[in-house]
Amino acid sequence: MPNLLSHDREKALAEAQARSRARAKRFAGFEEGEAIIRCLNLDFPQENIRQAIAARRRVLEILDGVKAAAQKVRENQLSGRAVAGAFASVNRLLERYPIHRCFVSDRGRPTGWKGEQVFKSAGSIRKKTFDALAVAKIEAIAIHGVVWMADAGLLDRFRICECSQWYFARFSHQNFCSSTCRVRFWENSEQRKEHKRQRARENYLYKKAHPTSAKKER
Repeated sequence: MPNLLSHDREKALAEAQARSRARAKRFAGFEEGEAIIRCLNLDFPQENIRQAIAARRRVLEILDGVKAAAQKVRENQLSGRAVAGAFASVNRLLERYPIHRCFVSDRGRPTGWKGEQVFKSAGSIRKKTFDALAVAKIEAIAIHGVVWMADAGLLDRFRICECSQWYFARFSHQNFCSSTCRVRFWENSEQRKEHKRQRARENYLYKKAHPTSAKKER
């Protein structure tokens, strides 16, 4: 008679390993990077678009500020108080996003709750609907994500695709947000057009030199 208990244990172990592999595929800072991209691409419901535009402005302000300060420190080889001075304006903006810890409900845990970091948003919310609160939460995660990404040296991975959408480059040589954009750009490039013209000329010359073969193909 099969051991059902052992089978259930093996099944649970296999599922846990599958979840672990799925998590491993997500790069470090995935949630923060995703929040930053959502803010920059205004990926929110239409009814919250004004709030989303304001959130994007604030995220870009800090993103550009961190890049400018880091460049100033690098080019002038600053140290000590001079570094703090370079980041002073950015740090004042970051003071609008304090963090505190609290306990929240979590049905996925045996206890039914968990401790979590809560980020305060800088934007004011007139109507505290679910979607409006979601925009504020994602903005705050994005801001703290900018700090995390800057510390990890990954800010240069946030790029604008040919389609005008922001994306996070998982690899340094990634130049497009998706394979669709990569193919579209290649098909419209001068190199590809010249390649097509060359193939057409070669095909014409071949058929001209082999008229019998061309007739058989018809």
